[in-house]
Amino acid sequence: MTRGGPEDVARLLSAALACRAQGDPAAAARQLAQARKIDPAHADVLHVGAILAHDAGREVEATRLISKAIARRPGDASLQRSRGLIARAAGRRDEAIEALRIAHAASPADRGAAQLLAALLSDAGRRAEGLAVLSAVPPEARDDEI
Repeated sequence: MTRGGPEDVARLLSAALACRAQGDPAAAARQLAQARKIDPAHADVLHVGAILAHDAGREVEATRLISKAIARRPGDASLQRSRGLIARAAGRRDEAIEALRIAHAASPADRGAAQLLAALLSDAGRRAEGLAVLSAVPPEARDDEI
């Protein structure tokens, strides 16, 4: 571990995600590497590492990293949502559904997690369950057009 504190980790992770959003995975990886030097076991460091690995199609690495992050913060909706996306990409639908159920329960207003869960349930032939998930999203989180 190198010198630095939580503020430095947060700054570096924010920079990594900004680089990712700008389509520069190499710069994102460099920012993440700096954050890892400060706190390699930080849940958010692991999470961003999982996101970058997933983006690069390295699902085994992404799964390993997101699992470590979840071990540190098991009920975190964002971590579980990422676990669901990674599992879906790797063809593990049941795991994806489980993770997205946890994410949805932890953050019922997260319309994105609800939509992903509903789609996976529908794909699994469980359309009524999927519709129930969507109907449980609080009205203020919906963007339905009237």
